[in-house]
Amino acid sequence: FAKAEEARDTQRTATIVFVGLSLIVGLVITLSTTSNINMSLSELGTIADAVGKGNFSRRVAIKTRDEFGQIGAAVNKILSDIGQSQQDLRAMTHRSNAIISAMGEGLLVVDTNRTIILMNKKAEDILGIPISQLIGKPFNDIISFESEDKKKNADIDPFKDLFEKRMSVYFKMTDGIVLKTSQGRAFPVEIIMTPL
Repeated sequence: FAKAEEARDTQRTATIVFVGLSLIVGLVITLSTTSNINMSLSELGTIADAVGKGNFSRRVAIKTRDEFGQIGAAVNKILSDIGQSQQDLRAMTHRSNAIISAMGEGLLVVDTNRTIILMNKKAEDILGIPISQLIGKPFNDIISFESEDKKKNADIDPFKDLFEKRMSVYFKMTDGIVLKTSQGRAFPVEIIMTPL
């Protein structure tokens, strides 16, 4: 979950940077036809390259207080804001990962295709399967839900309500649901599933 969120935020940031820099390049090209442009395109290109590599610390040298200086100041403000957002995102991701790792319960996150995208160490310990063998794999290939009472419907699919109806799913230990791994381990579980 945290990696997916981080990827979305990184993509959003890259889009913002691209749009912002495209706007800046467009303004600079337009203004370069006038006689007083002091911000060189090579400097802007160097800054754009640095930003593309994740370096938001580069700044435009402001040489005048006219419109060109204002554009330089605006570019610098954008770069500063994006850099701060990146730092905030890294801190939030680190904090989220620490919380997930420290949880006493097993956490397993699947996407709408039922592919396992995140899990914590406790889930690895419970399942007895290394995280590296689970991430990116279809949930149903590795884990199934069954009823303790073989006379009941053995085809239990909590994902149906979760994904199709966008409803939270909760099974108590007393509901008699057994989690069974592809390695043959089976044990009763309490399950809470919530759509994101």
